Order: sequence, then C-alpha cells, then structure tokens
Amino acid sequence: SFSGASGNKFNVFGFHNRDQVNYSALSEYKWQQSGGGLNFLLAPTNSPIYIKGNLNVSNYAIGLEEEGLAGRSSEITGFDLGFDFSYFLKNDGEIDYGIEISGFSTDFSTFNSVGRKVEQVNFSFQAGAYVLYRWVKKFFVLEPSVRFQYYAALSAPRLEPRLRFKINAAKRFRIKGAVGMYSQNFTAAT
Repeated sequence: SFSGASGNKFNVFGFHNRDQVNYSALSEYKWQQSGGGLNFLLAPTNSPIYIKGNLNVSNYAIGLEEEGLAGRSSEITGFDLGFDFSYFLKNDGEIDYGIEISGFSTDFSTFNSVGRKVEQVNFSFQAGAYVLYRWVKKFFVLEPSVRFQYYAALSAPRLEPRLRFKINAAKRFRIKGAVGMYSQNFTAAT
C-alpha cells in the first residue's frame, strides 16, 4: 500500500494457497486458490473529482483422484476491471459514474455412475455502466440512479433504474429504503 500527501492511494495484493487430503490410499483430494489485484484512488489537488479504479483476478481449482476411478475436477477463474468517478457539486450534491467489465470461466469434469465423462466448460462476460446523483440535505439523502448492464452470454442489455433514500431521524436511528431493477448472472454445474 502506498499513500500520497494529497489523499492518493495505491494498493497491490495477492495470495496463493493449496492443500490436500489423502484418505488411506483410497482417494486424494486437492485444492488451491490464487488471486491478486490492485486498486487506486486519485484525488487531484484543487479538483472536485475523485477517481477510483481496480483490477482483480482469481482462480480456484479442486480435484479428486480415487482408486480405480477416473479423476474429477472443477475450476473457476475470474477477473474484473472498473473505474469510478465522483464529482462533488457546490450545491450539497454529488454525481458518481463508472464502468466495469468482468468475466469468469468454469471448467467442470466428472464421471457418472456408468463411467461416462461429463464435462462443462463455460465463459461468461459482462459489462456495465452507471450514473448516480446524490442529493444531501440536513437529515435526508436521496440517490436516483440508472445502470446499464450487458450480459454477453444472454445477448441481453438491460437498463436498470434505481432509487435509494436515507432519513437520519436521530443520532442512532436511520430509516433507509431502496427500489429498482437489479439483476445477476449465474452459471452453475450440478
């Protein structure tokens, strides 16, 4: 991690671990995970804009070897890249906007009860962009926003309007609410 005098920050991280279990010469179970990335915050001097960004990658793999049977395995690899901008207005407001792209691949291989190989390999990609306006008054915060989301696997662009609010009723009591259209992309192997 690195921090600058004007509020700029830069972080780099990474990890890797692996483990295994042997069950009395009957089977061997192995898994590993790795990941890394970076993120930053730029706060230009005398500017009403903050710029944030990130790049992350990860991988998780697991395998099972059993005596007399073919091996089975499953792996998922993912990435995401994003940039967010915050523009502070003079009238108690803020505009946030940004873009992101992400993707992940899965590789699944097993054998059914009659020894037939079952495989599934998949890649999913998605991209999104958003704009959010934050209006702040003494005890009230209102955040209308819109998000554009594209799921490549579905060839389905989506426009998702949203609205959040917060009322600071007392020092230790807040009322929050949100309404909007939200979506997620799932891939599964059974």
